[in-house]
Amino acid sequence: MIVIPYIVIIGIFQFIASRILGLDILEEHIKMSSWQRFVMTLFGAFGTFFSVFLFKRYADKECFCTTGFRERHLYDVFWGVLIGFSVITSGFLTLVYMGKIKYLTNVFLPEDFLLSSCTFILVAASEELFVRGYVLGNLMHSMSKYKALIVSSVFFTLMHGLNSNYRWLAGIVLFLSGILLGLSYLYTGNLWFPIALHFSWNFFQGTIFGFGVSGTNAYSLITQFRHGDTIWNGGSFGFEGSILAVVFQIIPIVIIYLLLKKKQPNLFKNNEMYGIR
Repeated sequence: MIVIPYIVIIGIFQFIASRILGLDILEEHIKMSSWQRFVMTLFGAFGTFFSVFLFKRYADKECFCTTGFRERHLYDVFWGVLIGFSVITSGFLTLVYMGKIKYLTNVFLPEDFLLSSCTFILVAASEELFVRGYVLGNLMHSMSKYKALIVSSVFFTLMHGLNSNYRWLAGIVLFLSGILLGLSYLYTGNLWFPIALHFSWNFFQGTIFGFGVSGTNAYSLITQFRHGDTIWNGGSFGFEGSILAVVFQIIPIVIIYLLLKKKQPNLFKNNEMYGIR
């Protein structure tokens, strides 16, 4: 029920943002500055939070807090950022070592760096709230948690299906990303870990190492050169279109599953089960 209203509300908020910025959002290859991209993302995040708030309150008759913004989140944030950093950094260094990409130079622009960081925080928070906090959370009431995880991961993949330079391999990577981002939510009901991981993944992929982020290019600290667009470097879609992303995601998926299955406190310290079946 939420999908169409969500699209409409997001569209309205982003249309307002485009009018403020003087952009034509119907333009096929629209180029935005870091500031314009931040404002568009900010309004999109407003639309997401507004949509979820409306449905939580008036359709589900529940408190917005049940989406997963719980206390005791510092360890979740730490591990989320660390895993995102580890995966993307490992991928970048491997590709450089293999000669699939080449490091050229780095240019630090403080304003663009800050705006890019804030943009990816908003992207992570809004997408995780919608896909994990609302869609996955609600699906878990009507089916087993693992079926819900698979369905929400397919949904997450389809959300990116119209992105530029989308290919079949990117779809596999995005599906695995949905598994990786949603796995902890099954056991903790907490959004802080997937938000931190989602942010870290995008931030290091785009802002630091110069990959495209789901087909979108923006400011990056490092400028890289690709020796052709291949399944190794992901081409214009970014590291998410790379075969290495498949390998480097399966590893943390297995580790997180095993740790959470055994309820090991060293990964999500002080978290507890919240009665989610």
